[in-house]
Amino acid sequence: MFMFKIVNWTGRCQYKEEPKVSKEKLDSAGGPSEKVRLVPGYDVFISTNDLNACNDDRGSATRLLRNLMDVFFDKSTLAKSSINGTGRITNTLDKHVISALFAYVKNRYADVPHSQLTRAATDKCVQTRRNFRKKIKAAQSYFGMFPSLMMARPPQLPQASENSV
Repeated sequence: MFMFKIVNWTGRCQYKEEPKVSKEKLDSAGGPSEKVRLVPGYDVFISTNDLNACNDDRGSATRLLRNLMDVFFDKSTLAKSSINGTGRITNTLDKHVISALFAYVKNRYADVPHSQLTRAATDKCVQTRRNFRKKIKAAQSYFGMFPSLMMARPPQLPQASENSV
């Protein structure tokens, strides 16, 4: 357990303790595939390399949450899902993983309200959805400019006639 320094936007320094992380080796070699339990009480594991990459001293609670969401969910899952499944998007992200991520961020940043974390997680899904739409729109405009690059409709196979000779 060690202390790390956080400099906030006013220039004042705060010192916080690194949260306790219980190590459970899933690989006997203990190399880069060593996994740690993200939060005690949750069966959510992350590799030490990914956890170190997410724990950015310059970042905020919402940045940490967004980085962790990138590790646990791929882009297509984030684009197709939402936090609570209400509204147009009815697919929900894994509630067990989301609650473990929220608990980890709250252990690291004690003063962050739950509503801010929910808003950040929802915004992460929305931003991923927007990026997917932009990529699709860019591809459609690119192929619209170059119609010869569009895949032509595949030729229809001739139907076998009943009166074969």
